[in-house]
Amino acid sequence: ANTGISFKVYQTLKESKVRQKVLFFHPTYLRHLAAFWRTKGVTAYRLSSGLMIASVAVELCENVKLYGFWPFSKTIEKTPISHHYYDNKLPKRGFHQMPKEYSQMLQLHMKGIL
Repeated sequence: ANTGISFKVYQTLKESKVRQKVLFFHPTYLRHLAAFWRTKGVTAYRLSSGLMIASVAVELCENVKLYGFWPFSKTIEKTPISHHYYDNKLPKRGFHQMPKEYSQMLQLHMKGIL
C-alpha cells in the first residue's frame, strides 16, 4: 500500500544527493514476520514499525536494548496520544495492537532476548 510513496521518498533523497542509505523491507519478509508474531498472539492488522525494527535487531544483533516505548493509547493522566512521532492522529482501533506488542517485548526481555 505504501510502495509508491516509499519510492517517492527514495527518489527525493537521491535527487537531493543525501548520503543517507535507504532501505526497504521485502514484502515476503514482512509477511513471514507477521505470521511469526501471529503465532505469538499479536494479531494486529499491521505490525508497528517498532516491533518490526526490534525483530530485525534480534535477528541481526547479539545484544539488543530497547527504550522509550509507550505502548498505550493514553497517558497516565488518561489523555489520548498518537502512536506516531510525526502526526497527532489518534490510533485506529485494531490497526496496531500496541499493548499486545509491548507484552511480547516484555516476554522477550524476561527470556533474556532483549
